[in-house]
Amino acid sequence: MEIRREARESTARLVLAGRLDASWADHLVDTVAAEVREGRHAIELEMSGVEFLSSAGIRALLRSQRQVAAVRGSFALLAPSAMVRGVLKTAGLSALVRVDAAPVESPKAEARDAKAAASTRAIAHRGPNCDWSGALDVDAPLARLAPRGEPDRPDAPALAIDCGPEDLVVGIGALGSDERAAARAGEFLAAVGLAAAMPTDGARLPDYVLAPAGTAVEARLVHALRARGGLSRPLRFESRDGRPVPLSELLSSILDIVGGEAAACVLLVECAELVGATLLKSPGAAGAEPHGWPQVRDNYSCTTEKLGEPRTALVVVVAARAGGASAAKLSAQLRAHGRDGILAHAHALVFPYRPLPKLQGAARTSLEEQLAASQPLSLLHLLHDDREDGLGESLFLRGTAWVARAAAEEAP
Repeated sequence: MEIRREARESTARLVLAGRLDASWADHLVDTVAAEVREGRHAIELEMSGVEFLSSAGIRALLRSQRQVAAVRGSFALLAPSAMVRGVLKTAGLSALVRVDAAPVESPKAEARDAKAAASTRAIAHRGPNCDWSGALDVDAPLARLAPRGEPDRPDAPALAIDCGPEDLVVGIGALGSDERAAARAGEFLAAVGLAAAMPTDGARLPDYVLAPAGTAVEARLVHALRARGGLSRPLRFESRDGRPVPLSELLSSILDIVGGEAAACVLLVECAELVGATLLKSPGAAGAEPHGWPQVRDNYSCTTEKLGEPRTALVVVVAARAGGASAAKLSAQLRAHGRDGILAHAHALVFPYRPLPKLQGAARTSLEEQLAASQPLSLLHLLHDDREDGLGESLFLRGTAWVARAAAEEAP
């Protein structure tokens, strides 16, 4: 059998010729999977040249369809030969054959769409290495940014906090309300009702709690940044020509899109490379100079994951432009990310690789789908190491961002 590939932006057309039987079934499934991993979620199989379709071939078509459905893509068989059409009809699969037709909008739907359009701004942003699309809520209120705890006082009592559905948190903390939680405090994030922490008591995997909708997760924070406020509609980014996109570029584009000096963001991304660190000891047990040499080797674990191990990640980040009021008020919790004046605090909850749907809905729903698909592997504080022999920064291929324009709260 021959499979000829014709790729056009987000669509892949595979022209099949010959016999689709047990010998070629797995190869077809693998070929479709490769296209999905490359970000092409509209798959068309042109089957006019297929002269035989076996039961194994039918199963391959169904497996391929399920792969595409998992990322909310489209899957269609085009121009099947008479033999193939007959087999599909017998198997009850004629619906896989595409018949192009334009949907007709009802007047009620048109009125609803017009009202929604009046309160949103279409986004078509072109960054150095990626393109953004989606819509931003014009009238959304600012998210309020506030520091919690003091990074230079690691022995201070951990602060009790409820992480609710409108809270984004990045910092050092632990799950639970007991005062002993500080002894196991490590990398921590929270977003849309999820809270996750990497315990420093020897645990190998992160802990996490996804609170029932509308409720909160109890946690203890050593120090952190919290953003409170609603997130936008989903914004989609896609790398251009397959070139990975640095985290610093994503953050610069997000600040440009929201038009503010600071932003709070949740991103669900396919990763090309992750560069980060994980605490091995809680701040109270790390000593007076945890970043000094050589004790830093015992207090932190640094990692860089290359293309050989693709990952999916949930990234929670607060970013601000240097020189602004928010950056000044939050300076103890922000670090430079790149040379474009971007300051940020970013944590990533890392999962096994999963191709992400291009059309995402609410952040909470997308996160629930991710947790249903796989369990988290690690939780990293993302670094930007621009030394000549440094690790560099995290790189991404595509994903979705839910963002909020933000500003630091006034000190009480």
